[in-house]
Amino acid sequence: MRLATQLQAMLQRQAPESTRWLQQQLPQLNAHPAGLYKLFSLCHRRFPTTPALTWELQTQQGLPPSLLDCTPVHQAQLWLLLNAQQQLGSDRFDPLLATLFATGTEQELVLLYRSLALLAEPQRYLAQAREGARSNMIPVFLAVAHHNPFAADHFDEAGWNQLVLKAVFNQCALHPILGLDRRHNPKLAAMLGSYVRERWVAQREVPWEIWRGIAPHPDQPGLAELLAQALAHPQPAHQQAAALALSLNPAPTAAALMANTTTRPQFGGWEPLFQHHKECAHVH
Repeated sequence: MRLATQLQAMLQRQAPESTRWLQQQLPQLNAHPAGLYKLFSLCHRRFPTTPALTWELQTQQGLPPSLLDCTPVHQAQLWLLLNAQQQLGSDRFDPLLATLFATGTEQELVLLYRSLALLAEPQRYLAQAREGARSNMIPVFLAVAHHNPFAADHFDEAGWNQLVLKAVFNQCALHPILGLDRRHNPKLAAMLGSYVRERWVAQREVPWEIWRGIAPHPDQPGLAELLAQALAHPQPAHQQAAALALSLNPAPTAAALMANTTTRPQFGGWEPLFQHHKECAHVH
């Protein structure tokens, strides 16, 4: 319950009276579990809806990445969920959580999906997380896809590949998807390669980040040719993404591609490349 303790400390700094109120309500859940619904909703009235702590202070608290932009309302709701699960046990808590998912607003769903990886026994909520990954509401989808370890830790290969492809199709950034390098696989690389070909035939652009998912498997049919084109792409972001991804791959095919190009990675990792691209996009 280290996270619950962290959240409580932060809430006490931001909304001390509301935090005391919520803490006083928690023991009543044992006798009246359904009271969770009302408490979850009342957090919107009791806690601030805009962050009172700076991002830097929240980072210093060691919060998970998925919570760094959460308002006190969302922090309070997560604190409530963590305490409710501990008090009630998963067998009594899970049906209540399912009802919150079924009745939640878009903002509440974002918080709920962000919370799944932080609850005890997160694998219990795999089906719910898969549902979020299929959502047509982009903020809900991103609550599963971005800054959330759940998919990388618990999705099977098919589910993982679908999540990454959906991010690409919806023009969502890939860098915030945790576990992207750990979960790369030949099938995903082949599907991303097919997407690139289709887009290029239609004379449409593809995201520069896509090479991060293709370069780990240059021996898949046709992918070496695509990577060679990426290294010579007119946009530097594509060149740098392909060069960085290939430089991290010890396979002979990757080395051969790098030997046949003058493009060299200018950034030490994906984070600096991603930030550089964001800054350039903002300028232009």
